[in-house]
Amino acid sequence: MLDGIFESVPVHIYVKDAAGRHRKVSDFLERSDELVGKRDADLEFVDEEHGRQATEADMRVIETGEPILDEEEYLPEIDHWNLSSKVPLHDASGDVTGLIGVTRRITERKRAQQELERKTERLEDFADVVSHDIRNPLSVARGYVDLARGAEDREEYLEEVADSLDRADAIVDDVLALSRHDRIELDEEVVSLTGVARSAWRSVTTASATLELPDEDVDLIADRSQLSRLLENLFRNSVEHGGDGVTIAVEATADGFAVEDDGPGIPPEKREKVFEMAYTTEESGSGLGLGIVAEVADAHGWSVEAVEGTGEVVEGERGGAERPTGSRSSDDGRGSSSGARFEITGVRRSGEEDS
Repeated sequence: MLDGIFESVPVHIYVKDAAGRHRKVSDFLERSDELVGKRDADLEFVDEEHGRQATEADMRVIETGEPILDEEEYLPEIDHWNLSSKVPLHDASGDVTGLIGVTRRITERKRAQQELERKTERLEDFADVVSHDIRNPLSVARGYVDLARGAEDREEYLEEVADSLDRADAIVDDVLALSRHDRIELDEEVVSLTGVARSAWRSVTTASATLELPDEDVDLIADRSQLSRLLENLFRNSVEHGGDGVTIAVEATADGFAVEDDGPGIPPEKREKVFEMAYTTEESGSGLGLGIVAEVADAHGWSVEAVEGTGEVVEGERGGAERPTGSRSSDDGRGSSSGARFEITGVRRSGEEDS
């Protein structure tokens, strides 16, 4: 009966002696005959580290008499998962003379579990991104509603509210599309850098911050909605970290564009980490803004880098004003701070051939 079980059972069963050597093995494995008389550490076709760990586990069961139940094992050389249990084997007098073990393949189950965990984590990320990004246009809409309540001519304010709500709706659509396809879907077109920057600025609560725009506009090839998300998050980052009255400049560069502020800047040792999702130096911060910037840039095939500011951003008018970048003073009154600068490169302009 035991021989019949060892021949037909659909799992790997084995009996080992007090030295951890295989004495009897089921026929489940194609190379079962090669195991008899050897420890796991002696098997040539088993990864050295895995064989050593398996033999150490065997000897622990034999020496302590304590079983090991449902222990997961990963075999990196074949990308395979096992679930193993080992119990001590006693003789008539109760002494441990070896062990009996059973190993089941759980690779498919483990991969399904990991995929479920990945999707759950991704769903949580989507919820965080929606709550983060949608706060900007909703805050702006609320502000215009407050202004409209006390105004005789409300039409202009209501138009701004409608624009903000449209932006919130577009953000929801973007994130829903990302959740379905696991990547940002782009609808690239020719867009005005200045035009998208103005629109993004209106979607952010800017308090007394100032926006400087390029003297000459450039047309880029980009997804308008996603470019707006990128700029919104850069603007919001500067407003949140730059302090009262921060000035933010958008600049067209030879191979893309840059956003720079005259705030305190980012320490060199943190300039790479700031693009990691959920990384933040603020207790109340979400750490999502610059992570979203990196995702949008990556989806377009662009590169984004945080560098030291040039020190050329000057104070402009307050109250969320916009002004061209042409009027710059050598004495900006900012002391020793050079501010933060984010450079986005690899951006195609209208009329350029695909590389």
